[in-house]
This record gives sequence, structure tokens and C-alpha cells, in this order.
Amino acid sequence: SQTSGSSFWRSSEGAQNSISFIDCQNISLSSSDVKICSVDLPNCCWHPATIWVGIGCERNTSESLVNRAFRESLIESCIAKEAIAGFATIDLKSDEIAIQAVQSKEDLPIRFYSSKELSDVVVPNPSELVQEEVGTPSVAEASALLAAGKKGVLKFEKHVYKSIKDELGAVTIAIAESPTPFAPERGELHLI
Repeated sequence: SQTSGSSFWRSSEGAQNSISFIDCQNISLSSSDVKICSVDLPNCCWHPATIWVGIGCERNTSESLVNRAFRESLIESCIAKEAIAGFATIDLKSDEIAIQAVQSKEDLPIRFYSSKELSDVVVPNPSELVQEEVGTPSVAEASALLAAGKKGVLKFEKHVYKSIKDELGAVTIAIAESPTPFAPERGELHLI
């Protein structure tokens, strides 16, 4: 029986063309990373690409800081890297070298939103400082939620990661989960 995660696979085109459903023993269809979270590893794991990572940062933030913030946010939230559908941020950051580098390294899509689009999203942690800087009270939380879609849920509220050692700037990460996977480059999985 399915113990966790999205049941989207049951309504996929491939599943609908199946003759019948036969449940695996202890199947985990989840965005959580059982290795990181120290949960018993089930017999079968699948991480559907339902996670959107919202990123905000100061101008000219170090690539090493954005990389570190990304890695640490996955550990802190117990989110499997394999469950990530893509990144999201404000359109003003479309030329931010550190964000471009992380997006390219991870080979995931990125979605950009205007300050107007982001301003329309209700978030738990709005910031007056961010509002003054870029014209919206939220970048990371709002962009993650927009990318996740209408029924998206914030799984990891914004966390600010500050520079250490030779790094410059600051990064904000928030993570939202979409009810449906988005992985156009990854194909389709059939559990038999």
C-alpha cells in the first residue's frame, strides 16, 4: 500500500491504460528524503517532481552562498533533491549570475515572476525591506507558491542564509509543493 506522498500517479495516462492496480509492499511516493530524515527506507521509493524552490537574494550574492543555501534548505526541510521540479524567483533576478549558475548546475527549469504577480500572493512572512527594494513583500515564498500552482502548499517557510568566510550577500529560500508533478524532461515512471 502507498504510505506517503502524492497519489497523482494513479490518475496519470499510463496508469489509466493499465489493466489493474496491484499495490507494492511499503511504497513511498514522497517528496521527503528518507535518507536525510532517518526514517526506515521502504522497499520502493519514488520522488515525484512536485517541489518548487523559491529563491531571493541580494544583488551579486556569491555563487557558493546560493549553492550552500540550496543544499542546507533541502536538509533542513527533509526534501529529496530528486523531488524538485524547478526554481522560481522575481524577474529582476533573471540576470543574477549565482542563481543562473545553480539553476544550470542542477539542470532544472526556472520560472520568473514580476513584482506585481508576487505581490498578489498571500505569504506568512512578508517583509517591508523586500517591498522597498523590489516592489513586493515576498520573493522566495511568493515565487515558490506561484510556481506550485493554485493548490500549492508552502512546505518550508523562508529561511535567510547569510554569508560566511569569503562569501558575499544573503539568500532567502522557501519551498512549496504542487499537487501535480512537473518533469517534462524526465519521462514517465510505471510501477509494475
